[in-house]
Order: sequence, then C-alpha cells, then structure tokens
Amino acid sequence: MGDLDLLTDADQEAALRESAGDWIVELSHEGTELWASAWIARLSLESVDVDVIGGMALHHPDGVIAIPARTTSWVNVEGASVPVGDPALWWVVYRSYKPEKARLLERVVPSSRRAAVLAEVGLPSGDPLTPPGDPHPVPGHPHPPSGDPLTPPSDQHPAPVDQHPRSRPDPPDEVP
Repeated sequence: MGDLDLLTDADQEAALRESAGDWIVELSHEGTELWASAWIARLSLESVDVDVIGGMALHHPDGVIAIPARTTSWVNVEGASVPVGDPALWWVVYRSYKPEKARLLERVVPSSRRAAVLAEVGLPSGDPLTPPGDPHPVPGHPHPPSGDPLTPPSDQHPAPVDQHPRSRPDPPDEVP
C-alpha cells in the first residue's frame, strides 16, 4: 500500500487541522493539471502516509468535475467501523490517471453502476476526463481510448463542485 486516501467535504479543513495537528506534514490549496480539489493534506501516522482530500474534484475540458465523498460500505478494522468510499466513484477517478486500477474495479462495479455514476457527476460520453483530440492530457499517464462502450451517451455538463451533497450513511451497529 502506497498511502491511504480519505475523502471529506471541503468545509472540513478546520476540523482536520484541529484533530490531526502535528500529523499534518503538508496542506495545499493548489491544484494540478488533473486535480481541482479544494485542498489536500498529507499526514504521517507512524509508518502510514495518509492523504486527506477536501472537496475532491478533477479538471475536465468543460469545467470541474466534483467527486462526492460517499460511503457505500463499512469494514471492521481492529474493532473500529471504517467507512469505505464508493468504488464506482473511484472507478471514475482512476480512469483519468490509473486505468489499470479502473480495469480492476470494473470486475466488481457493474456496468450499470458505472453508467449511473458517470451520469451523476455529469460526465459526457467518451473518455470522461480526456479532452477531445488529446489522448494523454497528463504526461506519463495513459488513458483508455475514447468512445468506451461503458460510457453512456449524455448531453449533461459537469456539475459545479458545490452541487453534490455529501451522502454518508450512519455506521452499522456491527461490522462483520
């Protein structure tokens, strides 16, 4: 494992600063060619590096694509209930820069769910994060070809970052 990624809403930065304190190694509000998140904090907890991403979002030729912080399941880690992010949303993210991970997620995320999440975040048909005519917008990161049959046709435009409400179910009483 390289690091642990935690997603939260953009308005949780102050809470993170208060709770993580000296674990915060770096906190940045600057995006990259790919990332348009409100902020990212890098934490170091003993031997584990943690990235906390506030308001995860990606650049797209038509604007910014918001990736909601949504929990779809819970796992038990040494007696603690730990929320797990929606794998369909991670599939969308990984398509933009780690297609090999996206292909792995396709084994567990049904095509109907992938189509639904593309529509939810407002991505048009084709390779969702590759500009038309540019098969490799981020140097060194290959992308799947445009016209992917798993991408539903859509005339929707990317939603602004603040239009996706957080969806997080309450943790179960017991996690197997």
